Amino acid sequence: MSEDKSVSNDLLVSETFEDYSLRKYESYQDEEEETATESLIKFMKLVLTEIGGDKFNRFPSTLYLAKKSLGLKD
Repeated sequence: MSEDKSVSNDLLVSETFEDYSLRKYESYQDEEEETATESLIKFMKLVLTEIGGDKFNRFPSTLYLAKKSLGLKD
């Protein structure tokens, strides 16, 4: 009887298995993320210059300049 319980528990676990493998990578996803990041950087520059004035003129206005000033590579 305990063997039957063990077998049924094993079946239950295998029936509820979820696939956690990585999804297929799509290159357009990168473009969407960069566009969103670019928009956020531009928005932050606008907010900072409105609040702080000339103090934030050097804040990068593009993703390229932000990456360059932080020393990040693609």
